[in-house]
Amino acid sequence: MEKQYNFSLVSDYTEIAVLAKAINCWEDVNGLDDREMVLRECREHLFRTRTLKDLFTFLQRQWLEDPARTIEQLTSKAMDEGLLDIFLDTTNCPLSSTPLSEHIKQLKKGYWEYERALAMESGNSEKFRECEREIDKVNMAQVGSAYSKETMEEELRLGAEKGVDLEIYSTHIAGLDEYYKMVKKQTTVLTGIPGSGKSNFADEIAVNMAWKHNWKTVMFSPENQPIRLHLNDISRKWEGQQTLGTGKKVDTKWVADHFDLINTNEMEHDIDQILQTALRYEPDLFILDPWNEVMVTKDSETLFISECLSKIKSFSYRADCHVIIVAHPTKLRIAEKGDYKGMYPPVNAYDISGSAAWYSKPDNILSLWRDKKTSKVEVHIQKIKFEMVTGMRGQHDLQFVRDTGGYIE
Repeated sequence: MEKQYNFSLVSDYTEIAVLAKAINCWEDVNGLDDREMVLRECREHLFRTRTLKDLFTFLQRQWLEDPARTIEQLTSKAMDEGLLDIFLDTTNCPLSSTPLSEHIKQLKKGYWEYERALAMESGNSEKFRECEREIDKVNMAQVGSAYSKETMEEELRLGAEKGVDLEIYSTHIAGLDEYYKMVKKQTTVLTGIPGSGKSNFADEIAVNMAWKHNWKTVMFSPENQPIRLHLNDISRKWEGQQTLGTGKKVDTKWVADHFDLINTNEMEHDIDQILQTALRYEPDLFILDPWNEVMVTKDSETLFISECLSKIKSFSYRADCHVIIVAHPTKLRIAEKGDYKGMYPPVNAYDISGSAAWYSKPDNILSLWRDKKTSKVEVHIQKIKFEMVTGMRGQHDLQFVRDTGGYIE
């Protein structure tokens, strides 16, 4: 049977080029007159992304919006075994833990079962055994698998040759790089005493990441209402001056291009719904502020928090983003001696209500303390996953600037 490919499931030339390259069918791509242009686009795109992430992200977004249409497309004649291999075998496929992946696995299993029946009918024992092996692979994929020997050998070789291959990003907060830098696919818990400026600090990071690295931030911030005030807080950091009620012209396009604020008033604050919504907007940085606005759906808060932090970590991999969780402490006691006598001392992750998982599961933990009289801010870096690579534990002192909401040393 002649192969047929339905490219309606991809959204632009770049994605078509990636898909066409992956299944090696340039001559079958209809509607593209300039084959050299497709080759060039594909080559540049593959060098830039190194994966089929864009295609998977598009399909994930489409799945959330219209599951029926997505499945209809995936079950069309376009979904032959070559295309199924792309979805099933690409490393770190963002669809690997979604309902869509189960449909893809069943499609592949059905294909090989059909081929096995033909092999049995024709008496082709070699083809029959091949089909049996492929069916076993699909069944194994449904329960997970270890990295292949070839993958581990390649990672060891690259590690010896190049070291740790991490894209490390500065927050561009004065002097903080020595203690804390950002990496995608990580989770940071940001806590601190009441009034220490946790939300403002998270906003400062988001604005700097947009400014210096062109990152896009998605925010779930039910407490930062009304939205006009929150947008002003973001804008004044970018503009370097207060704009609310001044009549001054503001750069609305820059804010709108780099920030998506989830409308928290029209949805349940269920963690799965929050993460699915955030995924639709393809964040580089996702800020959940604050944690206590998330709806608890289990009798055991300890178990619930542990499960949610695991889901958030998995989300950071699927979305290829960094996640900041703002978490309020509940166990506060005024210090009776020492530097903080008569005040609330700096808190740690164990002071957050519900679970010791607040310390064990995040990659990084920052705790803020602020002297309201002097505006001195202490950033206590309490956990860094890759110490000496992305930072180290310690304390970094800053000065809060009220006019802009920023920080200086």
